[in-house]
Amino acid sequence: MTSPTADTVTGDVTAVALVTDLPNPVVAAVVVVLWVASGLVVARVMAARGHEFRAVAGLAATMGPLFLPLALDHLHRRDPFTRPVSLRGELVEGKRTVVVLNGPAERAADVLPVLRRLDDPGTLMLAVPVGFSTLRAPDHDEDRRAAEARAHAAAALLADFDPVVVLAPGTPADVVERIAVHADDIVLAVGAFGAGAQASADKIGAQVVVVPPDGSR
Repeated sequence: MTSPTADTVTGDVTAVALVTDLPNPVVAAVVVVLWVASGLVVARVMAARGHEFRAVAGLAATMGPLFLPLALDHLHRRDPFTRPVSLRGELVEGKRTVVVLNGPAERAADVLPVLRRLDDPGTLMLAVPVGFSTLRAPDHDEDRRAAEARAHAAAALLADFDPVVVLAPGTPADVVERIAVHADDIVLAVGAFGAGAQASADKIGAQVVVVPPDGSR
């Protein structure tokens, strides 16, 4: 019988060591689950703050706990995005004229001369910008109720055009940019917008008209 050489023994020991160093499959699975779950928990927190879960879920699951500092930076630097909340009517596709009202309800009447000059305004949507915290507040919240009351009062002035009424989160300029999803949309910005409305118009390529108090534009 041939005795094992030193090289053979060394090789066997090395092989055993390599097998021993391999992680336990159960432990490895738990680590992977915890890694993915930690990232998705952060993504869920972002979703609760108004950001789109589906837009960040893949990256969050891959980065796991490393996604936290990126999420904090994202929350700090970017306004949350969420879909408008409909108060009246259904959000529809197709040609639309969108009135973004940043001011008192009475200012909605300023768009009537403009609407009457349009050959085909399509579906009329009245969007009232609100803060994200207001949009997420319960129905009995004072700021939420005030925003809804202003939206309904403005809609009453536009009743001839049967508007869809929504509360839209973000700054007025953000709402102008986000609400116009089609190049042929017409956006009538009413109230205090300044240069923000024009900057938004340049980004989306839609026609944005800032309506003066007398609606003469």
